[in-house]
Amino acid sequence: MADITKVKEAATRIKNQLNEDLKPQIEALTDVDIQDILSILEKTGINSVEVQKLKAEVDQATNKNEIITRVLSTPSALCEQIKGIIRKIKG
Repeated sequence: MADITKVKEAATRIKNQLNEDLKPQIEALTDVDIQDILSILEKTGINSVEVQKLKAEVDQATNKNEIITRVLSTPSALCEQIKGIIRKIKG
């Protein structure tokens, strides 16, 4: 049986690498791309309260890409949804 700690560490390394792989795509997001992401999240998002908070934060931000990067660094359902949308838009 595998040591659960080693499995968790491996999963974390893989997740961090995937996040690193997405960085160039995140940096390349335009305001239109970000609005598309938010629109898709509004229609399909799991947690509408989180989506509305994110939308309000993005609307007030001067660097919208930083907001997306921050959300993607926090493990959550919203994070996973955004990753999937970015892959579709920029993949």
